[in-house]
Amino acid sequence: MVLNVFVEFPGYWRDDKLRQIATPLTNQIEVCVRLKLTDGISKTQLQDCFGALIENATDDTLLKSINLGILMHTRSEDARVRLFALSCSEAIWKTSGGGKLLGFVSETATFIAECGEDENDLVVKECFKLKDAVESVAGKIDGL
Repeated sequence: MVLNVFVEFPGYWRDDKLRQIATPLTNQIEVCVRLKLTDGISKTQLQDCFGALIENATDDTLLKSINLGILMHTRSEDARVRLFALSCSEAIWKTSGGGKLLGFVSETATFIAECGEDENDLVVKECFKLKDAVESVAGKIDGL
């Protein structure tokens, strides 16, 4: 598993190496939904990988790319993809304590606001979980 590799070889995972896998890893959100792997262990494994990716990244540009890569899936036509992307985003905000993501609160808030107006009640509910996770780190998000 990718997560084990992050832990076993931390010196290898410099930002240049993480940058190479960030986009393919965030694209796994749609793959998991298509393969119906968004419950249980598979969901947790992908979220853990995102958490490890954030933990090992030190470059703000890379962190922003990961955060946006996950959040862009909240604009999918498929509500299941939006829902899973929101749960993955919530997981990285909780796992990392959000400290590394503090500079990206305003852009995350934009996606939260968009998802808060979704026609799917489950997406809206998951959106509020993300909002709570972000606010637990950054304080009250203005305008939401």
